[in-house]
Amino acid sequence: LTDIEYAKKIQQSLLPGDYLKFHGAEFAAAYYPCERLSGDFYDIFMIDPDTLGMYVLDVSGHGIPAALMTMFCMNYIKTSERLINQYRAKKPHRNLKHFFDEFNKVNFPEEMHMVMFFAAYDMRQRVLTYCSGGMNTLPLLIKTSGEVLKLDQSVGFPICRVGNFFSPEYHSAKVELEVGDRVFFYTDGLTDKGKNQIFDEGELIALLSMLRGEDIKAVRQNLVHELMDVVNRLDDDITFFVMEVI
Repeated sequence: LTDIEYAKKIQQSLLPGDYLKFHGAEFAAAYYPCERLSGDFYDIFMIDPDTLGMYVLDVSGHGIPAALMTMFCMNYIKTSERLINQYRAKKPHRNLKHFFDEFNKVNFPEEMHMVMFFAAYDMRQRVLTYCSGGMNTLPLLIKTSGEVLKLDQSVGFPICRVGNFFSPEYHSAKVELEVGDRVFFYTDGLTDKGKNQIFDEGELIALLSMLRGEDIKAVRQNLVHELMDVVNRLDDDITFFVMEVI
């Protein structure tokens, strides 16, 4: 248990933090593993001075095997090499295809798989480019008008060991944003009412719409308040972050 607690601290130290602010966007996030170690992970990082990269992923299962897989993911999704970073991270479909190919080169257990959603945000043009890797909870775009849309126009496939007989296609989509628009990224632990008994998708959308007039710190605080009664008895990991255009 002592070793696992150290592993938990290491895993969580790699997360970007609850609140982040850049010159064109700000973020608020929360992360609740159902065990000491989690199969969920997210990251928000600079690609270049005007572009942000972000992703959320959900590995099959949870606990130690899933946590080890999140570390593999982080290594291959995000690179510090500038040219590779700009080539792949600004084009989410290229990043996911590369990650799928690399995943299939490793002799992981065949049942191991994950879903993820990767996006790049151009803060100067206010354009979000995104691609889903089989994500079963697509991010929600909450417009300043109050309209709520799903980011469902990309083409992708889960990250899994089928590369010997199938080569999936990944295609990014783009959406133009306005100052005040919000994008809510999350994993299915938040809306799987059968496991965690918190929200269903409709209830989550209703809450996010109701909180439209609050700042994103208040959005996080309200969601965290709703989770307080269940965080000690979760059956699935919960991760979410909200981005607001500023």
